[in-house]
Amino acid sequence: EKGSLMTQLNAAKDRAERLRQQQEGKDQELARERRRRAEAEASAARLQRLVEDHEEVIWENNRLRQQLAIAKAAPKAKARPSRDDVVAELAKLECRPLQDLGAADRAALKKKLLLKWHPDKQPSATHATLATQVMQELQRQN
Repeated sequence: EKGSLMTQLNAAKDRAERLRQQQEGKDQELARERRRRAEAEASAARLQRLVEDHEEVIWENNRLRQQLAIAKAAPKAKARPSRDDVVAELAKLECRPLQDLGAADRAALKKKLLLKWHPDKQPSATHATLATQVMQELQRQN
């Protein structure tokens, strides 16, 4: 009976050793799987950031395309206006209030404008030349 018990004991020890080895193998496999999962999660997070960055780039690209379309549709910026253009615009702006006035008020405002733009009332020769041109334009428009 002692031999039988020793055989059973040795068999139990062998089985325990196999189970321990299986447990170690399973533990190692579990550790590998956990590392793979951590790497996969890190990769997924990296990809998510890339997707977000890509979406931001797409949004910015669309915004810039819209700005470009608006810029293309906008009238071209004119070069510096000529002196004649400035004079005509000044006269037009000065004459605008005259349109809404009656005859008496209109004559009084016209007299004020002519005094304001009289060449002799200007501080320099350059201003006097401009004032002369504006007066001529004012008289042409009225």
